[in-house]
Amino acid sequence: MNLWEQIELPIYAKKEKGILVNLCNTSPLVMPGIVCIHDIDCIKNPQYYPKLFSLWYKMMMDNSIKRARKIITVSNFSKKEIEEHYHIENLKVIYNSYEHINRIKEDDTIFQKLDKVRKGKYFFTLGTVQKNKNLEWILKVAKDNKDKVFVITGYKNQKDIEFDLQNIIYTGYLKDEEIKSLMKNCKAYIMPSFYEGFGIPPLEAFALGREVIVSDIPVMHEIFENEANYINPYQYDFNFNNIMRSKKRKSILEKFFWENSAKALLKLLDTYK
Repeated sequence: MNLWEQIELPIYAKKEKGILVNLCNTSPLVMPGIVCIHDIDCIKNPQYYPKLFSLWYKMMMDNSIKRARKIITVSNFSKKEIEEHYHIENLKVIYNSYEHINRIKEDDTIFQKLDKVRKGKYFFTLGTVQKNKNLEWILKVAKDNKDKVFVITGYKNQKDIEFDLQNIIYTGYLKDEEIKSLMKNCKAYIMPSFYEGFGIPPLEAFALGREVIVSDIPVMHEIFENEANYINPYQYDFNFNNIMRSKKRKSILEKFFWENSAKALLKLLDTYK
């Protein structure tokens, strides 16, 4: 629990007579204000998380639903999930976006550090190594595709998973500039998650001109429509030599702009003046 968020932040907001905007699921219990709940994964799938973490997040979400001025979320999928679970209506959807990736300068020295990785010759995955991300899918397909290289970047908090195959390169944490280089130069980006409320990394890769391989789950269809390569996250027979090329990249990207999201949030805030 972040004591600053729970104690000092609401005191400051009350003193300044402002309304809090909490964009990352959590919020002060006594004065939640406007809260963005990205998804209810810890409620739908508690088996993916430590028990205390799930209980704490559920308590915060329950409190936000009851006391927040307004609940917003990041996709129509999450909107439906939250409304059905909590029996509420009229949640506001404000999409995430991708343009921030354009402001990051690539650092191609990462290819000198990873001597087995060659531009355009590998598949890339970014994200925390936790069970809902389903990186076991990559392990299993890598065993059957030993001629393919898979690069995985992110914090490893799932202790029972080991990347011990010769064609899997686990980098751990990297700088944003290095991540962009790996993302921009991969053959395709992979997100085999069982559950997501949105999916910023594959959208970033898509904006950089890469093809995406994503789970056949509702939110991915909401984002990519027919422009992604969809996989069953429980099956491992994907043909990496037959990746579909996107034909309507521009029309997909036009749905997502941070400026539009900011304007929607500002309009919402104006109603509480």
